[in-house]
Amino acid sequence: MSVFIKDGNKFKKSDINGSINDIAIQLGYHSSQLHTYWKDFNDPKIHVVCLEIFTKNVVFILAQAGIDSLDEKYIDDYLKGFNLKEEYGGYKAKDLLENGIEYQSLKIDFLGRIFNIKEPNDNGLFFVESINMNLFFIDGRLTDIQPSDGLSEWARQWKDMNPRMFNQYEEVAKRFWGTNLSMIIKEINKQADAWAAIPNAMNNEFLELHTTKFGTINFYMLKICHYVKAINLEDFLEINHGRYKEVKPLFSFSATKNKKYIVDRFTYEFSLDGNLSQYYSKQ
Repeated sequence: MSVFIKDGNKFKKSDINGSINDIAIQLGYHSSQLHTYWKDFNDPKIHVVCLEIFTKNVVFILAQAGIDSLDEKYIDDYLKGFNLKEEYGGYKAKDLLENGIEYQSLKIDFLGRIFNIKEPNDNGLFFVESINMNLFFIDGRLTDIQPSDGLSEWARQWKDMNPRMFNQYEEVAKRFWGTNLSMIIKEINKQADAWAAIPNAMNNEFLELHTTKFGTINFYMLKICHYVKAINLEDFLEINHGRYKEVKPLFSFSATKNKKYIVDRFTYEFSLDGNLSQYYSKQ
């Protein structure tokens, strides 16, 4: 392999060699500060391009053996398919930052430049709009991250990769929680996390049983019914807020018996201790 590093506006062949990690160290980087991009493993000239994370800033190019020069147009053509949102969006941003936290390698001077943080300092919290994250620094190193909008990893993936689906669940949650933003976000997170936890996700065999009249799927109750099989009454009433119908006992003396609720196609029965005891489909 041949290594090309940036020299002004061009890339020149370098004498440095080794693995990608070795090359990164020789150029003053930790591997967690770099992102590798492959366009085509069979490309006749370029093997991999290494960029600063969250950017299109190329640090070095690992070329195929025997390549002595790379012209700017060839590199530009190779990077035409590089998309910031696809490479760094959603859970990928979280993974990159958490990797840097683990290695204690993401410092305020580096990320301050990458994210154009105004007035960076060694200790503090900084909001980065491009990734919707709050970054926490202690002694100049990134120590923690937090989504600024409160979305979970999987809800964030919905929003980034499938905004139509995210908007559907947001609208349903708003219908029942009104302006209570914290509960709207909590419901979306629960549904997205349940979606990620069930086998085959959108091809799961039980989707039809839990499709609601709003066209969404109650992934949370699908997980409970067919996989987890346990939920307490408080959580049940919260995730189905405004959508359940309590089945009242026919006689007053029955008030001490188990409580029953209908949600979509299912009836759920809770014991006196507040735990799900059984459920069954209306169809």
